[in-house]
Amino acid sequence: MIEYTKKINAKLVYVSSVYSLPYEENKVIKEINYFNLDNQDGLYAYIKAKMNNYILNECKNGLKANIVMPSSLVGPHDLNNSY
Repeated sequence: MIEYTKKINAKLVYVSSVYSLPYEENKVIKEINYFNLDNQDGLYAYIKAKMNNYILNECKNGLKANIVMPSSLVGPHDLNNSY
């Protein structure tokens, strides 16, 4: 997917998660350009952090990409009365 995106000169939008960002109680979360894999809480955050690093590295090699980091995704049947 990444090689094809570069080939056709398109932009990749990767949906990551805020769970891959470093967190400290009562601190503002800031954008970072490297994700420490040793400080991830659980496999989900680890995989998201690893993929974030991969995409950021590919951006140095010509990939155009945005990484979005929602806190959660909720659909019409995820919670009662959510629609």
